[in-house]
Amino acid sequence: MALANVWPLDLTTGQPTASSVPAMADAKSFVQFVKRYGPLPPRPEEQSLGLPGHRETFENPVAFGEIQLVLRSAWRGDNSAIDLIAAEDQETARDRWHLFLQNKAESAGIERKTFEGSPIEWSPADPIRARVSVGTNLEIVVEDLWSLIRLLFLQDHRGDRTRICNNEKCLAPYFVQHRRGQQYCGPDCATAVASRRYRQKVKKALKRLQQEERARAVDAMRDGKEGGNY
Repeated sequence: MALANVWPLDLTTGQPTASSVPAMADAKSFVQFVKRYGPLPPRPEEQSLGLPGHRETFENPVAFGEIQLVLRSAWRGDNSAIDLIAAEDQETARDRWHLFLQNKAESAGIERKTFEGSPIEWSPADPIRARVSVGTNLEIVVEDLWSLIRLLFLQDHRGDRTRICNNEKCLAPYFVQHRRGQQYCGPDCATAVASRRYRQKVKKALKRLQQEERARAVDAMRDGKEGGNY
């Protein structure tokens, strides 16, 4: 969920977005994610993000945004993106990844930004890197963070647990459902929506009362004028 909920910058507007649109990672949120969870690829490139004191090992922000776009699209039920996450067809995986992102960019009316310097031997379109360890317990060992994210997503998606919060103002709308019928990522969003609906209901009720009072006042004035004609 953390990767899907990092707010990147929409490439068409330059504004932070939670939608599945072409975007590039915002430098600050990008650094915070990598510092907390680590890099997505197994051998990330070394580069400076232009932030004082942050010349460390990071991925390319454009590549990060593209990976996030695929994950968000899959979370919203895009079957093409889900197929890219699973990466079962190894021979065409990279071509389909490129085509998917190219189509997204064209739909948004922008030119796809490419990135250079990423290791040629690794691509986010490649198959999930994992191995099974058989000991006292059966363990699945992943070789990089992106592989782990894909495995967890596929598990939750196939269990019909991936959801989008019904609070349109939610700051982290991508969540995993923990109970049947859950429509919000947590109690804060559920309370916020209930409060907003209550305020709207009260506002409509007050407006209706005001309209009724004005209508009665107009009727009273009309009756008064008609009575004065006798």
